[in-house]
Amino acid sequence: TDALQAKDKEILSLRKKEQNFRNAIENMQIKLDTESTKGKDMDGQLKQVQRQLNIEIQNANTTKREMNDLELKNVRLQDELNILQRDKDNLTSYIDSLQQR
Repeated sequence: TDALQAKDKEILSLRKKEQNFRNAIENMQIKLDTESTKGKDMDGQLKQVQRQLNIEIQNANTTKREMNDLELKNVRLQDELNILQRDKDNLTSYIDSLQQR
């Protein structure tokens, strides 16, 4: 009977170790699931930030195009202003020459 009691203690000890092992595995699985969820959340956040960045880049490109268009328009208007100023100067000279006659 001593041998049976020793075997029973050994079996009980092994069952406790098995239960501890199962609990450890379960805890690891919970941690793994938690980390997996965090990773998925971070992936979602990253995709959202990338979408926002793409929108900001598109907005910046649109603004840059608009600014380039306005700069071209400004150059054209400056050219027109220079032409008008030259015409005015020519007319002023012509009027002065007519008045001197």
